This record gives sequence, C-alpha cells and structure tokens, in this order.
Amino acid sequence: MQVWDIYHHSHVDSNASNKNVKSLSKLVRADISAIGLDIPLKAICNVEFLCIDKYLNDIPVFLNLTHLELVWWRGMNWHLALAMLKQCSMLQSFFLDMITSTADLIWISPCFVPECLSSQLRKCCITYYEGKESELQFVKYILENSRVLRTMAICTLSSLPLKVDKLKLLKELSLCPRSSPICELSFK
Repeated sequence: MQVWDIYHHSHVDSNASNKNVKSLSKLVRADISAIGLDIPLKAICNVEFLCIDKYLNDIPVFLNLTHLELVWWRGMNWHLALAMLKQCSMLQSFFLDMITSTADLIWISPCFVPECLSSQLRKCCITYYEGKESELQFVKYILENSRVLRTMAICTLSSLPLKVDKLKLLKELSLCPRSSPICELSFK
C-alpha cells in the first residue's frame, strides 16, 4: 500500500493541532520535500526512510529511521542538522544535500555525539560541497565520531569557484583523522 499527496491542515494554534495529529505508524518511507507540504514530523516518526527539506522544529525521536536525506534549506544551520541526527539512533545512511549556500554559517563543535554516529552510521554522502570552513568542520566531526563508517562521499559542484582547488580539498579531507579504520573517503 502506498500513500500519496497527504495534506495536513494546521490551525492558527499549531501546538494545538499537532497534539491531535494521527500517527502514520505503518508508513515505511516518506519524502516530504515537496514545497508547501506541511506534515508534522511526529506523524511520520516510525519511518525507516525519510527525505526532508523543510524547517525542523519539534523533532521527534525516530526509532526506526535508517536512511535520511536532508536537503539544506535557507535558514537551516548546523545545530538543526545535528539535532536531527541526535533523534535518529538507528541511522545507517545519511545524505546531506548542501545546495543552499552555507557561506555565513559558523561551525561550533557540539559537546555531544549523536548515538547513530558512535554506533550505527555506515554511509555518509555530502553533495554540493564547496569546501567552506564550516562544511570541512562538519565532515571532520563525522569522520572523528563515526566508529563504523564505511563510506564518506563528498561531491562537489562541477564548477567550483576558481579560488577553490579540488586537489587541496581532497588532501585536506584525506588528512582528517577517522574513528573507523575501514572508512573509505571518495571525492567527486
């Protein structure tokens, strides 16, 4: 059984409407990256596969989530990305699409390590990587804290600005310490 085009009508008091949201407890996959789709995350917290590009607030615990595709949107920051990871203890595959610029973001190393990083994460892929300092710090954080990581894939734009040297980026990333002895780094 598949469900398509779910619409959630939210009232003026969003807290009141979220309390009455029915859980889609048997839903396995959810792609809520459609513009205008406003489904409370609480309703889909049992999914195993999630693709999302909306504002994250009131992030529930995702007990079954093993695959997450998070599309960076305007207004997102590293704190929100880490908050999402913190709620996904079983996460094995994490894809971060950085299509929206992170130019003005500053990385502040968190004082916690999400459980999925220390025990479950096997694959991480970051697309539209531009080599900005905050992006590099995030990749280092993943590499340093993911004990069972097998693959870290970094995909750049085919047309990086001239000031960005892909070889330099690759060298810098390959020198990052890794918690997983079997982690392979690929750079495209």
